[in-house]
Amino acid sequence: MKVNNHYSYTDDQLLSGLKKATLNPSLFSHEAHLRWGWLLLQKFGRDKAINRACVDLKNYTKVLGVPDKYNETVTAAAIGAIAHFRKKSQVENFVSFIKENPRLLTSFKELMENHYSNDIFNSTKARQSYQDPDLCPFD
Repeated sequence: MKVNNHYSYTDDQLLSGLKKATLNPSLFSHEAHLRWGWLLLQKFGRDKAINRACVDLKNYTKVLGVPDKYNETVTAAAIGAIAHFRKKSQVENFVSFIKENPRLLTSFKELMENHYSNDIFNSTKARQSYQDPDLCPFD
C-alpha cells in the first residue's frame, strides 16, 4: 500500500514520526501540521504542547537538512490558534474540528495577520525566537 497522506497514519504514528523525525516530509502538509498540533494539545495541554511542538519540529527540520524552514513563532502561534478554536468547540476528533474551523486550513496566514502586525512568516527574528502577538493575544 502506498502511503499518500497523513490520515494513513494513526494519531500515535503521526506524533511518533515527528518526534523521531521519521515522517516522510511529503506527508507533512499544512493540514497534517494542524492535526499534529491538535494531537499535542489533546495529549499535553497548551503550554507543554507548544514546547513539544517547538522541540520536535526544530529537530525534524534539522534532521531533514532544512533547518531554515523552522519558525519558532509560527509553530507556537499555530498551537495557540488551534487551542483558541478548541476552547469554542465541542467536537472530539480532528476531522470534525477542521470541518468546524476551516479557516485554520484555508486562511491561516490571514488569521495570523489578526494577531501580528509584522510578517512572522518571513521574519528572521520570528524564525529564531518566539514573538508575542502585538495586535491580539490568542487566549
